[in-house]
Amino acid sequence: MYSFGVVLLELLTGRRPVPILSASKELIKWVKEMRSGGKQIEILDPTLKGTGYEEQMLKVLEIAWQCVNHNPGMRPTIQEVVSCLDDIGAEMETR
Repeated sequence: MYSFGVVLLELLTGRRPVPILSASKELIKWVKEMRSGGKQIEILDPTLKGTGYEEQMLKVLEIAWQCVNHNPGMRPTIQEVVSCLDDIGAEMETR
């Protein structure tokens, strides 16, 4: 589940999991800092903003964050992730 969470974070942020430039932070650490500062919307890739789906993307961000939990026992199962993503997809279809 951890790797799936990292892939979701990559898609949402447009960032690599490990920075090419040494001045950049690792993806998980950066997301943690941004979430701690209440800056979830700033985590999203700027090219995704303004699409009208920011609320759904933030829900996917929370799913991704659960997947990368440092405690493997606290990570969701694949069935739980699929169910949550299905719910978000259904929500988007009703718009």
